[in-house]
Amino acid sequence: MQQPNPWDNDNKELLTMYRGASADGECPLVVDTNTPSCGKSRFGCWVCTLVEEDKSMVAMIQNDEEKEWMLPLLELRKEFEYMGPEARKLDRSRRDFRRRTGHLSSYTDKDGVFQLVPGPYKQDIRAYFLRRILQTQKILQEMGPKAVKDLKL
Repeated sequence: MQQPNPWDNDNKELLTMYRGASADGECPLVVDTNTPSCGKSRFGCWVCTLVEEDKSMVAMIQNDEEKEWMLPLLELRKEFEYMGPEARKLDRSRRDFRRRTGHLSSYTDKDGVFQLVPGPYKQDIRAYFLRRILQTQKILQEMGPKAVKDLKL
């Protein structure tokens, strides 16, 4: 808060964003390295597939009416998820098993069953994802705050 940030944004807005990113009232800022982190929220790419649920985005939308414009991003992210068994089964059906080189990758699972490793998404699925991304971009540009009018997903 005492130094200007390199993005030329208002640090108070950044602090507010961190405060709103946790449903459990996590402390927004730790400046003492002896103090442990006090929350489980995280910030990163909104389409990160390494986490099942973007709790920070959910909390920001719930805690701040000004962040409701992010709802289409959250809905799009949920559409791309493939974490549960049924969703993973659907995801496998969306993929080609051949790599770009034409080769297949495989492994033997814990039960000794031979499994093919899913490869790239099929062309029709990639086209569908692109349409959904562009639809979401248009919604955000039309209905979002001024700061996202030129946002390109």
